[in-house]
Amino acid sequence: MCSTICVPVRHHEDLVCWRLANELKFCVYALVANSPANGDFRFRDQIKGSASAATSNLAEGFSLYRHKECAPYARTARASLIETLNHLHDGVDRRYWTTEQVAPAVLLANRAAAATMRWIEYLMSTETPASRWQRK
Repeated sequence: MCSTICVPVRHHEDLVCWRLANELKFCVYALVANSPANGDFRFRDQIKGSASAATSNLAEGFSLYRHKECAPYARTARASLIETLNHLHDGVDRRYWTTEQVAPAVLLANRAAAATMRWIEYLMSTETPASRWQRK
């Protein structure tokens, strides 16, 4: 029995790590759009790129179905989340935002990275379940 609520994962959107990463992506988009960072094209493109890469890699890896094939994509997604976290701190250093303004995004980045690490641990410690057509 699960110690937390067990929900079947049928789509990448069902993954907790994907949901957190997606929320972070929208948070980053809002931060950038409403700040001087929007005028720093290189920085803007880097932070938006790393934020969107996390969800993209989680989705792409999930589509492969096999656990061991999915794990490298999840690792790349986690690296993108950590990169986004770095950019958030850099944005404070550049005075695009205050520490208080980025606090919700920093929290989301940390939560998404931790959830993605748990997803990677699960993928590496379990065998891929039989597909629906293999169980019939």
